[in-house]
Amino acid sequence: MRIPMTEYLEIDLDSERWHCRRCERNLGSARGNYKEGTLVYDRDPRDIPPPRLIDPERYEFTFCQPRSQVVPDPGVSTVRAAER
Repeated sequence: MRIPMTEYLEIDLDSERWHCRRCERNLGSARGNYKEGTLVYDRDPRDIPPPRLIDPERYEFTFCQPRSQVVPDPGVSTVRAAER
């Protein structure tokens, strides 16, 4: 039985595997992180709008690398993350 987890991600409870909902690609064991079955795309920080809710006078910003996890076949982004 497959259960949708996000717009592009589902889990197969019978085989304990992650799958892309668009192309049904196997993304790895559900006992592990599904991101291991995706491609990592380092995004250009200039493509990301600046935060609007954070007061720059109260917080110091440090550089982080924005990344997207992409399913190889359809090129669908499953999640976006910022990593230091």
